[in-house]
Amino acid sequence: MGDTAQRNKGSLILAWIATGLATLAAVWPGIEAFAEGTRADYDPTIALTALTAIGLVWYTYITSQTLFHGRVTWETAQARAADEARERRESSATAVLAELLHSPTRP
Repeated sequence: MGDTAQRNKGSLILAWIATGLATLAAVWPGIEAFAEGTRADYDPTIALTALTAIGLVWYTYITSQTLFHGRVTWETAQARAADEARERRESSATAVLAELLHSPTRP
């Protein structure tokens, strides 16, 4: 389970890095203008592109986490059902053996 936790943590870090880079790309013209002492022009194309990129990154991250959680939940349910079936078989076998041991012998 440690490997999957590491993979999930890596995916989260990657999503945050992509968000930071898209945000930096969107505000970079303003940073340059501030450093030069001039006024920055607002470009809606850059803002919409950054917003779209950020939305896509988080949509992908959330979707992959949902699919991963669904698969793990299904696998856990399957394992639990198999364990319960095994326990029922063992219980039935124990009951049959107990009946055989405690039943009176016939002449």
